[in-house]
Amino acid sequence: MRREEARLLEARVQKPRTVRREFIVDAANRILKVRSGKASQSNPPTVGIHWIDRFVKRHKYLLMSQKQLESNRQAAEDIPTVIEWYKKLHAVMQSEGIVEDDIWNMDETGFRIGVGKDQLVVTKRKKAHYFGTPGNRESATAIECISAGGRVLPAFLVLCGIQHQARWYEVMKHYPDTRIAMSPTGYSNDEICLEWIYHFDEHTKNKTKGNKRLLLLDGFGSHHTYPFIEYCGRRGIIPSLYLLI
Repeated sequence: MRREEARLLEARVQKPRTVRREFIVDAANRILKVRSGKASQSNPPTVGIHWIDRFVKRHKYLLMSQKQLESNRQAAEDIPTVIEWYKKLHAVMQSEGIVEDDIWNMDETGFRIGVGKDQLVVTKRKKAHYFGTPGNRESATAIECISAGGRVLPAFLVLCGIQHQARWYEVMKHYPDTRIAMSPTGYSNDEICLEWIYHFDEHTKNKTKGNKRLLLLDGFGSHHTYPFIEYCGRRGIIPSLYLLI
């Protein structure tokens, strides 16, 4: 394990100068899962809670605190910071052979289903009106993606549930390329983000005009997992978080 861990970042994280702790933990757990054999696949071993601290100390890596979200937003309004970001973007495009049409931007939008149904238009202020409303509203997530060339990826929807429902597909039959995934909360997670990158690859791989595709992502933790980054590396997809830093 230690011999493999020494090459862990060098093998899978070649160009970035920084990685998140959870990425290293996830990669180490995958090594343990592979080495544990088929008998342990349902409950594979994992590294301990303090393993990452010992790993960093053992290999003399430098720990840096991430900027708070508000600080990042303030920096985004600073003109020199914006100019520097675009310089890095241009350098990545030149070094990786990326053309403008192969730059994609994705984002996730959450919805609260039923919000607005309990609102009334008040025409008189004589007395209050009361009616029952559900306390456990469902949530849903739409993952959208568009390229700098104006191409749009088919929608990817995350609905709340534990099994697919036929009524969902009565609507979706008019949009055959739309993908539906499920989670207990209606929000995205590590597994769904991996499903989405498969969806992205399927609909863009044969339309790539340059050498690789650049995918602009936000800081959601599921974009930093080992399977996500490893798949991107194999398929010629460059996640922006690992180059524009």
